[in-house]
Amino acid sequence: MSTKNNIDRSRDVEGGGTLADRLNLLTRRESEVLEYLVKGMSNDQIALALFRSPKTIDKHCQNIYQKTGIHKRVNLVREVLTLRSDAREAVNPRNATVEAVEELVRKSRAWDKMAKYESILSRSSGPEYFGDLAKALAETFGVKMAGISEINVDEGCGDLIAFCIDGQLQVPFRYSLTNSACGITFERGEFEKLDHLSESFSVAEECQLIELGMKSYAGVRLDDRILGPIGALWIADDKPINPDDMPLEILRQFAASAAAELATQKTLDNL
Repeated sequence: MSTKNNIDRSRDVEGGGTLADRLNLLTRRESEVLEYLVKGMSNDQIALALFRSPKTIDKHCQNIYQKTGIHKRVNLVREVLTLRSDAREAVNPRNATVEAVEELVRKSRAWDKMAKYESILSRSSGPEYFGDLAKALAETFGVKMAGISEINVDEGCGDLIAFCIDGQLQVPFRYSLTNSACGITFERGEFEKLDHLSESFSVAEECQLIELGMKSYAGVRLDDRILGPIGALWIADDKPINPDDMPLEILRQFAASAAAELATQKTLDNL
């Protein structure tokens, strides 16, 4: 399954053995944290699951990056998933169907498309970060809309602080959380409706996204360790979103950084 764009997992990783060898160096706790990373959970979510402090989880993640020689979360998750797929095929190659191989390739493409924006996003800061992230998500998934919403529970509203339509950033505006996809995301922690979005609402015409012609949606809540739930990161389209692109998994990968930046901006507003 290796391609010239991927790590050859039979070779040394930064001179310290194969990726499989490096994974064997992880402690039991680090292996537990890695499993949560593969599921797309943020450090704060892992901290809640393991009943440890976020700072402790941060330290475990740094140890994992150091031991594996892969220092970007998206790349690490992709390589671990691919390694496991390669191992399954090696054990019973006759059961490795064409459909399974094609599915893995499609998933790799989704990760690769988002990974190319990492350097751009790492250089962004402040409000500029939100615009760059919205445009990156829209292009990655090939969707009509993507954005970041800041949620105000007390006022029952959300502010679209950064969102794009057809790749172009739009003027921010406020909307009601009632009968909104972001409202459901905020309540549940995440919400995925990859087709027939209107089925999720009793009065479809009151959903802003449906009014804009959107038929599919995927979003995750933005949680800050101090301020708590503060927003939502989402994508939407006027046609079904491809489930093979793993929209929730990729959105989760960027939720922590988006939440941290949003919390910073909210704090600055209150100074």
